[in-house]
Amino acid sequence: MYVIGISTTRIELIFFVSTIVNRDIVDTDLGFK
Repeated sequence: MYVIGISTTRIELIFFVSTIVNRDIVDTDLGFK
């Protein structure tokens, strides 16, 4: 599994998965820029 940090596991996981699935989703839905 992909583990970066215990502090931000869910955020990192969602960001990582979203980036792989579609970077547009992260920039549009979440708004991480």
